[in-house]
Amino acid sequence: VFEIELITWASKDDLFGDEGVVKTLVTEGSGWKSPKDGDEVLVSLKAIAADGTVIEERANVEYVVGSGALGSIGKACDKALAGMKKGEESELKCAKDYAYGEKHPEGATVTLTLGEIFETKDVSLMKDKTVMKKQVKEGEGWDTPKDTSKVKLSVEAATDGSAPIAGFKAGDLEFVAGNGEVCDALECAAAEMKKGEKAVLTVTDPAMAAEAKLGLGDVKAAKVVLTVTLEEFEKPKDTWSMSEDEKLEWGTSRKEMGSSLLKAGR
Repeated sequence: VFEIELITWASKDDLFGDEGVVKTLVTEGSGWKSPKDGDEVLVSLKAIAADGTVIEERANVEYVVGSGALGSIGKACDKALAGMKKGEESELKCAKDYAYGEKHPEGATVTLTLGEIFETKDVSLMKDKTVMKKQVKEGEGWDTPKDTSKVKLSVEAATDGSAPIAGFKAGDLEFVAGNGEVCDALECAAAEMKKGEKAVLTVTDPAMAAEAKLGLGDVKAAKVVLTVTLEEFEKPKDTWSMSEDEKLEWGTSRKEMGSSLLKAGR
């Protein structure tokens, strides 16, 4: 009788089926999402030659999958990233044709870490890409603010895409979703965020980011980039749980609010 105990094991994957890139899992990631071509991610990598010398090292680089910005190792990294989860670290044993060619004919070993998957979404009212939200930190759960939710949103930065916007004042905004109490860009973004989520909003219609409470009432920039965090929100009472009188009162108040916002050009 033999007793066998599995001490450790390594998951290996021949990414292209020709042993040109063999991926070995070092640290498991979390969640269910993996990046695809066109997605923006935060990665770190270290490439080591066969003799142990470091060829290149990059830490916390924002990278668009499939863009070619990683150079000659981009094909191997793109293929690996397509099967990785947030927080995962993997080692890629690359032959020269998937690494640095004749500069390093013995190939290279690349340690690749996927730090974050940035989800970019059109949250504008008309879905015309005037307000684009890039998630830079995941929120909690699945719930997002609904119409009449009480919302607390932190706005920590405002730039024109490169330089800070003059007059901007960082701060927390507390408002009722759907009541037009904040600018359209923040209304649109909050409705698509989860508690604790941090995002970067790119607003190409500056009027939608004109928020006097933040010192942006008369913003002149051609583009406004806001860094925001949804600190918390309160869920309103669900309509299915309302009495008939409550439903009538709620419906009437929302109709009046909609008419008021329409007259104000919102």
